[in-house]
Amino acid sequence: MAAKPSKKVTWDEAFAYVGRFLWHWASLERELRRALQASLELGALQSSILSANVQLRDKLNILKTVLDLYGHEKAPGLVKTLNNIGTFSSARNMMAHEFFGVTGDEKAVEFFTTKAKGKLDLPSIRWREAEFEAAYDKINRLKDEVKEGMEAFKRPRASSAFLNQTLPIGGLFGLGSANALSPHFQGLLGFPSPKPQTKRKKPPSEKE
Repeated sequence: MAAKPSKKVTWDEAFAYVGRFLWHWASLERELRRALQASLELGALQSSILSANVQLRDKLNILKTVLDLYGHEKAPGLVKTLNNIGTFSSARNMMAHEFFGVTGDEKAVEFFTTKAKGKLDLPSIRWREAEFEAAYDKINRLKDEVKEGMEAFKRPRASSAFLNQTLPIGGLFGLGSANALSPHFQGLLGFPSPKPQTKRKKPPSEKE
C-alpha cells in the first residue's frame, strides 16, 4: 500500500501546531503545580507564587525528593514520569524560544535552533503533522500519569513504620530513623508531638 502523501502545511497551521503544543505543555505544568501544592501542603495562592519563581528542573527535583521521602508504592513509576518530563522539556524550549517557519515544500514546520555549548551548531529541525500529534499524545500521557499518582505526593499519615524508617541523613548526622529527630523536626514531618512526661509528686509524709 502506497504511503499517504503529506498534506501541505500553511502558515496558519504552523502557528496552530506550535500553539497547541504549548497549550498542552501548560496543562502538564498546571498538574505539576498541583503536585507541589499537595506535597508541600500549600494553599492555591502559595503554590502559584512558588511555581512562578521555580524553574521546571527544580520543580521536578522537589517532587522526586518528596516521592523518595514518602515512599509510596507508586513512587518509582512517578520518578520515571518526572524524568521523562525533564527530557521532553527540550521540545518545549524549542517551541517557546526558537524561530520557525514553513518549509519550502510546505510539508513541515522547520525550527531554526542554535547550540553554542563550546561549539557552534545551527541545526534545523523539521516536524510534520504526525510529530506534533505524537507530541500532544505524549504530553497528555505524562500529565495523566502525574494526576493519577497524586496520592503518592501527599504526606503519609504518621505511622510507626514511617517513623522508624532509615533516613538518608543518618550517615551524615548519625541518625538512624525519624525517632532520632528532635520533637520539633518530627512535628515538621507530621508526627504527633510526644506528650510531656510529668513526674509524680510523692505525697508529703504524714507526721506521726
